[in-house]
Amino acid sequence: MLALHDAGLPVTVLNPRQVRHFSRALGQHARTDTIDAVLLAKFAQTLQLQAQVPGDASQRALEALLARRRQVVELLTMERNRLHSSHDAYVQRDLQEVITYLAGRRAQLDQALQDAVQHDSNFQTTYTVLTSTPGVGPVVALTLSAQLPELGSLSRQKVANLVGVAPLNWDSGKSRGHRRIWGGRAEVRQVLYMAAVTAVR
Repeated sequence: MLALHDAGLPVTVLNPRQVRHFSRALGQHARTDTIDAVLLAKFAQTLQLQAQVPGDASQRALEALLARRRQVVELLTMERNRLHSSHDAYVQRDLQEVITYLAGRRAQLDQALQDAVQHDSNFQTTYTVLTSTPGVGPVVALTLSAQLPELGSLSRQKVANLVGVAPLNWDSGKSRGHRRIWGGRAEVRQVLYMAAVTAVR
């Protein structure tokens, strides 16, 4: 996307599921590169999509650090699970060494994230406001700062729609009052969910 944007071409990132449903609605089941190109053009024309502007370098750097932190946390979780299920002393020692190393990497990434926030006045302001809210810790604040740059410029309803936590009507016939959430930015939604679970406890 960045290369296309830098070349001056308008770019929009689409949800594959929406395009697939659009294709089925048109009765188009065959797939070739040519068919896909025509389908994407029809989709963009029908929905009158707007070109997306990628974040600046500091936002992309923050997103990259957060993505790496998520990967390290996932590795930590896997290794801890292996440690709990292991009964071999050597394997347990080896796993513990890896866990210690990964915990150190996570701490270094946390520091790099804090440094990135401190060196950008926009991130610093957003981060300070978010962390002043009870229940919002550093990970939530950093994720919202990087993954939700619209925060502060859109209404809460529009932000809830972007994240995928806005309750959507699911009424049909006599069935009334059902609400569902769907789509949105998965990373933001997951972090908010974990924060809510922690707050409830």
